[in-house]
Amino acid sequence: MEAADPDPNTRTTRDSVAPAPRLSAPFDTLAALAEDLAGHFALGPLLERILRHTLELLGCDSGSICTVDEASGTYRKDADLGVGCRSGATFPLDEGVTGEVVRARGTVVFDEYAQVRGGHIDGADRDLLHATIGVPIRWNGAIIGALVVFSRDPGRRFSGPEAQLIESFAAHAGIAITNARLHAVAAERAQEAAVATERERVVRDVHDTVGRGLADILLRLDEAERRTAAGEDPRAA
Repeated sequence: MEAADPDPNTRTTRDSVAPAPRLSAPFDTLAALAEDLAGHFALGPLLERILRHTLELLGCDSGSICTVDEASGTYRKDADLGVGCRSGATFPLDEGVTGEVVRARGTVVFDEYAQVRGGHIDGADRDLLHATIGVPIRWNGAIIGALVVFSRDPGRRFSGPEAQLIESFAAHAGIAITNARLHAVAAERAQEAAVATERERVVRDVHDTVGRGLADILLRLDEAERRTAAGEDPRAA
């Protein structure tokens, strides 16, 4: 996908305000999040936890996490909190905050949600959303998703340190998405292996049954031939 011309309404993190003192609260939350991630592979609940932790630290109540499929030119809403963003639906990559993230290949910041091209939040919710930030979720250099946060405070502007905080959570989301996908592949392969093993067992059982049947038939034929040679009734074999 070719990069579009910069939108004058979009600020990247390079345009954000000068860094404020670093936030101290995230560390405990990130540690708790690491515990959440350990050994869990159900993607939906994990992404919702990541999103909830992010919103709590930023003092916001609305946001979403999407997974991106650049090959098909689409993204899917996987977790939504605080806004009716049609969770579970699939959208083209030229729409919404996630589309802006993919287009910019990095973090994007809007002073107002109304500046987002092709935004999917309608009605009263749309009018209540103001500052908006979207950060890419990456894995091995590829964008596999986006983490989006909305503010309902008209005077709110997301700072550089806040963008860095969200990017930290996006990195955890990347781990969750990748782990879930790898687990799904492993489970599918295990199922395929189990099916193949069962198929082999059935084939062996059929082979053994057929083999025993053939052996019995051969024995009966031998007995019939013996009876015929002896002048006896072969049907008694």
